[in-house]
Amino acid sequence: MEIIYGDLKVLGDFELTNIRELGFDRDFMLKLRHRVVNLTCGDFAMQFVDVGRILIRAGLTTSSATVHILQDTDLESALANFSFSADKSYLQFTAGDYKTDFAVIRKANEI
Repeated sequence: MEIIYGDLKVLGDFELTNIRELGFDRDFMLKLRHRVVNLTCGDFAMQFVDVGRILIRAGLTTSSATVHILQDTDLESALANFSFSADKSYLQFTAGDYKTDFAVIRKANEI
């Protein structure tokens, strides 16, 4: 599946749900059923355990997007969050049996 919203681009084998729209902003939710998530960004890697959901917040008026890694359904259960430049990078998810690989990848036209 591929999701494009403004500068945000998300690729992978997943079901991403649009859970909220407020003006030009949208929240997308990926349900993971308490998996291990292996996050990579260039040569940086980090692992999160017991991840229930990933929330991605993006807008049409900004190139910045925010990712919230959650244990449950609300932001109070956040394990971590980060922002990235959606005009320079995209997100890719690959689901395994017991884990999800999650990568922030630099777009090809960026150096």
